[in-house]
Amino acid sequence: MNTNPHCKKILCFGDSLTWGYIPASNGVRFPADQRWTWILQNLLSDTYEVLEEGLNSRTIDSEDPRPEKVWKNGSKYLIPCLETHKTIDLLILMLGTNECKYFFDRQAKEIGKMLEIKIILPILSTPWVFRENTPKILLLSPPVVNDTNEHAQIMYQEATQKMRELWNLYSKIALKYDCDFLETSTFLQVWADGVHIDAENNRLLAHKIYEKINFNS
Repeated sequence: MNTNPHCKKILCFGDSLTWGYIPASNGVRFPADQRWTWILQNLLSDTYEVLEEGLNSRTIDSEDPRPEKVWKNGSKYLIPCLETHKTIDLLILMLGTNECKYFFDRQAKEIGKMLEIKIILPILSTPWVFRENTPKILLLSPPVVNDTNEHAQIMYQEATQKMRELWNLYSKIALKYDCDFLETSTFLQVWADGVHIDAENNRLLAHKIYEKINFNS
């Protein structure tokens, strides 16, 4: 918690890549000082408060059919989450990886449309939530899954090409709604399980976001 009453607030809303999932660990989390959210907090110091809202298996709008994976639909939690933490100055969004799981059977265009309609538009069309302070959005296209990896093949058959197509779709959405955009696959590499990023890539992501925030401030 940042006790500076004048700090700006950044909310990081995403899935296991935001939660800090250690690749091939079966659900073990990186310690705080190795997660990109907390590294970003240290880079920004007390002029910002970085709020971490990552959830394993979180989707954009899909309902996970597995009985142990309830409450994963990000669109249902997003506005209540923003109300909880308001007022938010910057919302960092990184979603879409889980939508590429084979059992959702989503095409890249469907995923892009879901992001636009179920995530971006509700934020921009609900001004009463933020009073006069609708947050600026930084949209991240997530790192591309390696669907040839033996771990990734369990859930992410034929996901690599879908995620490559998301680059262009997300950039167009960002342009359409005046969001900042960062294509993470130009500098991030998924690691041992073909889906998640290691500690060094967490550090790299934090620094790239930091540069983006400083450039636009």
